[in-house]
Amino acid sequence: MLGFLGVEATRENGLHFDRLLKCQKCGACCNAKLFTTGALLFPQEVERFAEKAGISKHQFKDRHTYTENGQRFLKLPCLFYKDGGCSIHSDRARVCREFPLNQIVPKNGKMWMTVNMDCPAGKELGDKYAVKVQV
Repeated sequence: MLGFLGVEATRENGLHFDRLLKCQKCGACCNAKLFTTGALLFPQEVERFAEKAGISKHQFKDRHTYTENGQRFLKLPCLFYKDGGCSIHSDRARVCREFPLNQIVPKNGKMWMTVNMDCPAGKELGDKYAVKVQV
């Protein structure tokens, strides 16, 4: 389920939901309970995560990522999710920092950011700040 947040309101908070609410560390996003795909990775993140995993960039790509439509994704469940939390939380991927906020969608002459309300923190965020709009 998706909720919609006005982009201007989320920009004030840097588009990072942790500035609005804290992750509840349920692991649903890290363990593929909310996604059918992996987490999008940027090229600089691949190198950084390979180092954190203690393996070469090539090994990291082969073992822990896949590509689709020219983009690289981290396979889920995430290798960095351990003991009920993210072992690299302060240095996690951009997509992880922004989750449960999703893409920006134009609607009715305004820009909206979707929030994944299947995530417990996203539901709380959506219940507090989201606006219901017809899609």
